[in-house]
Amino acid sequence: MATQSPLAFDPGATPLIRYSADRLARDQEEFIRQLHSDVTRLIPDQAGDRSLDLRAFCERMVKSLLWVALTDQPLHVAADALRQVGAVNWADGISDAHYTNFAHALVQTVRYLSDSDWSASMGSAWISYFLWVRPHLLAGAEQAAAQRAEDAASGHPDAATT
Repeated sequence: MATQSPLAFDPGATPLIRYSADRLARDQEEFIRQLHSDVTRLIPDQAGDRSLDLRAFCERMVKSLLWVALTDQPLHVAADALRQVGAVNWADGISDAHYTNFAHALVQTVRYLSDSDWSASMGSAWISYFLWVRPHLLAGAEQAAAQRAEDAASGHPDAATT
């Protein structure tokens, strides 16, 4: 029996995402740089906020999105990894609202870096992919927030600073 793809959300989109992710992974640093540029442009009020490290956020997201797209790990392993990323994003100040602008920046970046490989169906595949990813990121954020609240309630010394 074949390993279930983490992109089980839309079997038709899986080959496009894998193809695109494979090409983008060849120059991951350029992907991170371009995404950071696009995110900074689309989240302008946050770009000046020194406490929000959009570069680290973009790097984390690129690495995670590429890994999930290219891995042959079972769906639950990919989802767990995304929840962990969501928890770190939350701890770094990334909110649910940031993900909307991030999704726009992601599609713009992929379009720009894909050049002649870009198509409307590839754009739709990336949108569908991110719509599958986002709830896992948000679940991780919710878990992290609940853990912080629990730690604060129990008087854990790091609860106020983590």
